[in-house]
Parts: sequence; C-alpha cells; structure tokens
Amino acid sequence: MLPLDLVITLPAQYFVKNGGRDDLTFEEGVKLLEKCMRNLLYRDRSAVNKVQMAKITEEGMTISQPYSLKTCWDFAAFKNPTVGAEGSW
Repeated sequence: MLPLDLVITLPAQYFVKNGGRDDLTFEEGVKLLEKCMRNLLYRDRSAVNKVQMAKITEEGMTISQPYSLKTCWDFAAFKNPTVGAEGSW
C-alpha cells in the first residue's frame, strides 16, 4: 500500500507500484520519478525533457535547478511510427 503523503498521476502509478517502497531514499525517489517522467516524455514527443525536483520536509523546501532527462530516440518505433498502424490518422 502506498503512503498517504504520496501523490501520483495515473501514468506514473505503474512505476510507483512496481518500484516504490515506504523506505525509499530521496535519491531513489528521484530516480523513480525520472523513470516515470521519461516514460511520459516518450508518450508525448512534443513535451520538453527538462524537469525540476522538489523536496518538502518539516525543515523547509528545496527545489533543484532545471535539468534535462537523458533520453534515447533510436528505438525503431520512434523512427517510423506509422509502420503497422493501418487505419491510423
């Protein structure tokens, strides 16, 4: 069961359910979120690959500088996305 203080969107639920734990370190959480965001980026190729991470605790809040996610666009489906998509737009 996910902790109540974790807010996730539907596309990210798969990764959190399969990679999330109550005892994740901040660094592990960032890696998991980057994986989720990278997946969303691949689904919406018009999106930008820059993200910022925030950490909110009782002591305060820190927000990272924007940075680019590492991506790989060499997948065959990205090179010719209409192959095998008969009847698509």
